[in-house]
Amino acid sequence: MRRGRSYCKKITALLREESFQEQLRRRWAECSKQTKNYPTIVMWWERVAKVYIQKLFTRERTGKRREKTQNGLEATRRNTD
Repeated sequence: MRRGRSYCKKITALLREESFQEQLRRRWAECSKQTKNYPTIVMWWERVAKVYIQKLFTRERTGKRREKTQNGLEATRRNTD
């Protein structure tokens, strides 16, 4: 996946949203509880924290794309009716 300036802007925009910040806080709290299950913090980061964060961002970006697509389709339908 190619990551450029627009990719970083999208992530930054997500981080500014209150609802996303709350989701991130909740996920981090869940994730942090699992540190004791791993011998090192690096292992915990690689196996738990990083995966949680990646999934959260991916899920949120996918939802935004779907919303944008649906909004575009609805606008197209209104214009053709």
